[in-house]
Amino acid sequence: MIDTAISRAEHAQYDAAMAWAAIAQAQAVIEHLGKTNAESSKPGAADLGRAVLAHVAERVKVDDDAGCDWITDGDGVYIADLRWHVSTDPQVTALVDAANILIYGHALHVTEAMITAQLEHERELGL
Repeated sequence: MIDTAISRAEHAQYDAAMAWAAIAQAQAVIEHLGKTNAESSKPGAADLGRAVLAHVAERVKVDDDAGCDWITDGDGVYIADLRWHVSTDPQVTALVDAANILIYGHALHVTEAMITAQLEHERELGL
């Protein structure tokens, strides 16, 4: 049983390393092309990023019919804001970061403003 748990942990670690390698490669390609923002990104890269997000949505069983931004933090993936938490899987987080790099030229992360807005909303609701 211990061998199985170690094997699973090793596989998860390998998968995470591969996802991070994909992010690094996407960043290198964008930098090489001199593309630093959405206005200058080639349509092919953005199309690939949207295809990756579609795959992620299918994997986590979420229907993002509004086309909202997918954002990440150290603990997971959210759609649009912190109320729509969709995954804590590090592989999903890495894929979303890679997709956003292809679409926008950079990853989209949770910001202090989002956290503050969430706390204010919870306070208003008495939570």
